[in-house]
Amino acid sequence: MKLEKVASSVEAWQAVAGALEKALNTKTSNGYESQLIYILTDGEFDHEKVDQAIRQAQQQRDRPAVIHVLACGNPDNQGYLSRLARNNQGQYIFITDEEMARQRKEMP
Repeated sequence: MKLEKVASSVEAWQAVAGALEKALNTKTSNGYESQLIYILTDGEFDHEKVDQAIRQAQQQRDRPAVIHVLACGNPDNQGYLSRLARNNQGQYIFITDEEMARQRKEMP
């Protein structure tokens, strides 16, 4: 089954960039910045605009956050998503559709 696109790429990049900016700018009640961010995505958004938002948010921090990427869906975005994780000292994992289907079957 293939899902149709719900939002245009402009809306998608704005949602991703906004979520990342919020995560990167969030502080605890003690004033500490978040140190780890996990992204679950298919990478279907404007990569340049999201990169720009991440760079700007990371530069405003005392210490850059580590960004880990869990990718699924479109394998065409693996190169970009892997670089996104690596450029932010994170790890990258790609989950194939077959792996997701197998996990679903194994769930109680």
